Amino acid sequence: MVAKRESLKAALLEACRNPATKNKKQQRATVEALMEELQQVNPTTSTASSLLLQRRWALEWTTEKEINFFLDVGLSNQITQTISTTTIGNRIEFVRAGGFYVDGTLSIPDPKGCRTDFEFTTATLNLGERWGQYTFPPVGSGWFETLYLDDTLRVDINSRSDILICTPLPN
Repeated sequence: MVAKRESLKAALLEACRNPATKNKKQQRATVEALMEELQQVNPTTSTASSLLLQRRWALEWTTEKEINFFLDVGLSNQITQTISTTTIGNRIEFVRAGGFYVDGTLSIPDPKGCRTDFEFTTATLNLGERWGQYTFPPVGSGWFETLYLDDTLRVDINSRSDILICTPLPN
């Protein structure tokens, strides 16, 4: 079981990181198939309340258009998410300085489940010393389900059917 899990994780990360992939629909189909297989061998039950979820994560791949905009136009090459018991923080660091930051609250409707509800409460655009920092009103709410979770990989799908593949960062 461990060997199968490690093989699936490696295949998923390869599918996400392959720069030659031009067909995004095909890439998503490949990622979804691997996600489905990984979900069947998930070593973590109750992913929403697992302590493994509560850490700082690096985004490896996503279907979220808003996030991909920053990556596709070269504004960012580092996107992180920090999850604690009751808070979430998303950080899109800009290459030249500053970034876009969204913070919010979390709740778990079923501690034995995989769904985590979120509500963003602030959004901050930092354009560096020259242009300043701007805070915006809350930017939304929804949920994400952690379909796979271990100490080296997190696989989520959210209320908009977007996929997030993340790996942990050192604290």
